[in-house]
Amino acid sequence: MNRSKFILLLFVATCSHLLMAQEEIIQPTDTIVEHSVDLIEIPSKSASTVSNIKKLNKSLLTNKQVDKVKSTNMLNLALIDSLFMLESKVDLSIFNKRHLLNKETYWKQRLDQVKGIESEMIDRLEKIETINSEAEAIDKVWLGIDKQLSEEERDSVVNVNIQRVMIQKDSLIEKLIHQRGEFLVVQDKAISSATNITSQLERFEQKINDEETNIFAKSDIQFREIFKLHNYKSATQVLKKNLSIESKLLADYMASNRQNIFIFCLILFGGIFIFRQTRKSILTNDIQEEGYYKVQFKKLLSAYKSTAFVLIIWLSVPIFPNQPLLFSDIIQILISIPLAILLYRLVDKWLFLSVVILFSLIFVQVFVNLFPPNHMVYRFFLFIAAVLEIFVLVKLFFLYKKNPFKNRLANNLTSNLLLISIFGAIVALLLGLLGYIVLVEQFVNIILSNTFSIALLFVSMLIVIGIIELLFDKMNKQKYKVLEVYGDSTKKRLIWFVATLTKIIAILTILGSVNLKDIVYDSVVEMISYQFVITETFSFSIGRIIALILIISFSIFVANVIKITLEEDVLSKTKLGKGLPHTIALLAKYCLILIGVTFAISTAGLPMSNFAVLIGAFGVGIGFGLQNIFNNLVSGLILLFERPIKIDDTIEVGQLLGKVKSIGIRSSIVRTFDGAEVIVPNGQLISNEVINWTHSDQIRRHEIFVGVAYGSDAKQVKALLEEQIKLHEDILQYPEPMVLFINMGESSLDFRLLFWISKMSEGLRIKSEMTKMIYEALNKEGIEIPFPQRDIHIIKD
Repeated sequence: MNRSKFILLLFVATCSHLLMAQEEIIQPTDTIVEHSVDLIEIPSKSASTVSNIKKLNKSLLTNKQVDKVKSTNMLNLALIDSLFMLESKVDLSIFNKRHLLNKETYWKQRLDQVKGIESEMIDRLEKIETINSEAEAIDKVWLGIDKQLSEEERDSVVNVNIQRVMIQKDSLIEKLIHQRGEFLVVQDKAISSATNITSQLERFEQKINDEETNIFAKSDIQFREIFKLHNYKSATQVLKKNLSIESKLLADYMASNRQNIFIFCLILFGGIFIFRQTRKSILTNDIQEEGYYKVQFKKLLSAYKSTAFVLIIWLSVPIFPNQPLLFSDIIQILISIPLAILLYRLVDKWLFLSVVILFSLIFVQVFVNLFPPNHMVYRFFLFIAAVLEIFVLVKLFFLYKKNPFKNRLANNLTSNLLLISIFGAIVALLLGLLGYIVLVEQFVNIILSNTFSIALLFVSMLIVIGIIELLFDKMNKQKYKVLEVYGDSTKKRLIWFVATLTKIIAILTILGSVNLKDIVYDSVVEMISYQFVITETFSFSIGRIIALILIISFSIFVANVIKITLEEDVLSKTKLGKGLPHTIALLAKYCLILIGVTFAISTAGLPMSNFAVLIGAFGVGIGFGLQNIFNNLVSGLILLFERPIKIDDTIEVGQLLGKVKSIGIRSSIVRTFDGAEVIVPNGQLISNEVINWTHSDQIRRHEIFVGVAYGSDAKQVKALLEEQIKLHEDILQYPEPMVLFINMGESSLDFRLLFWISKMSEGLRIKSEMTKMIYEALNKEGIEIPFPQRDIHIIKD
């Protein structure tokens, strides 16, 4: 008990000291070390220095190379600046939204190009500064050597060596100065160009926002004009012109991203091969279809090429940044085909018919988007698309009424959403007939873009969850203990995470289509980041509390998984002593939890000084009501480090006898031989007397008492018992078994058998078998086993 208290107080004092300690800031001091050089060493030292200077000189670009780098980059920047000057004079009001988006994409590419030049110059200047620091250090050393030499020590050889170093050093520094100046000129030009492009992008963004928000702009063209054929005569010419412009942008983009296209194709073919092998594996091993996701995943794998394409198409976003609209449209067409193939396998035919209608509109819209909004082809498409979308929405509403969801909330949301969409579509179409073309365009694009995005998200979610199911099924065959314990819960959490993430992305997509994503996002961020001030030194926010809970929960889960992995799947296969894997795994678990809690507190921004006060309060609490709890905690640490008791040890504490099932930080569990599990505080296992029957080994002694009738031959009985002991193979011959004639009792001659066994858990079985063998041997030899006898003498009066 005293040792537990001492360790506990030492632990509290140490924690308080660490938490209250202030970080000592040590200011660096410059020290000058004078080097004394012998005259004999100067030639060799100068040769080494000159060689080092030449290496530094060789690592730099030549002046010719520098001029080439400067001229190339300055030429590119001048070209970009000339294009900027032309673009800045253009009236953006003459362009439609698509043209503006294309221009914005083009100038984002130019901005990346300029940023690349600026980054290149920064890297080259940093290298120059590094070499310049080394040159200055060389200069300092040799100036010091030159200063130390007296006139008597100078001769022609010494001066020549010093001058040779100085000439090489001055040449290097002169080259560095020249290159620094050249690269600074390019860097300044790049910064200026980047500033100009950023301002131009802001112009485009402002104009695009104006186009998106001005949805109630009314057109002067009457509705009946769309039925006049002469309005469509220019369609071919306009299409060719705009297609030529966008094709040129597309060609330039693909030429500058040839490597990325090659990488994407490699990933695509690799994905197709992997899904093909996965399909073969499922068909060969006849994997059981259990659950909704497995069934859907098997349907998707029947078209493995389409499945691979749908999943890998997500990589086009990071691989191809700043995509031109025509490139995005081509990607959309390419993905629509495999997506439709997969949806055909997933949904019923009536719902698939609606999908086909909407996907057909998406396909046609790619070509129609090449026309300006005021062109009759574009307007005719909008009205046809609006009518078809109303038809699809009404069809979906009646289809949903026949097959409602089981969840009541989902039913109400879906029903209301469909009704609002139908009503909005009809209103938008009627207003479009009155000339509000932008409103119709907005509605058509919202339905088509959200249909495509949600379909892609839904299929991608099924693919990812199917992969998770398949991976866990394969890992479960490996018979890892960690998978038996946490496999199902981990799989369910991953599936829940993927499904939840899909829903969040879908909601953000819908909000983005109606220009509400930024508003909602900013509101949510503002809400979770709002600071609730408690004191001058302490405040908290909802976001920090959520982060605190998530990090602690995740760290506890990971710690438990790692504990089981170490204890059951890794360390149990090594030659560590009994109970040591449990100790190591448990310590690893609590260390990970401690790291997770510390990181969570740091992330939440909670001041550590408050926890020092909290630990001090705990110290006071220990002296009052928490002494037993902390005594048990410290005793748990002692059990883990000293290991007087290990897992599977058979112990006896007071009246309790059983096998240790687990050792925790506060208490341990002992399973009695009757099957009861008793929770024993660790303090009792340290402070009380504990008998550990299997501390060092499993060898135990057992005894059997045998009584035979008076008149039996004692030597014969002893020899017979010794023979039976030797016949049992589980009885150790060392230590040597013994048969003792111990007593002449009231009814029998009493013998005592003492023997040793190697496994304590087998004691009852071996004792039972020995008793049976002795009984049969005595009967066979005709030796009587007496009943208790008593002679009664009756005295007559």
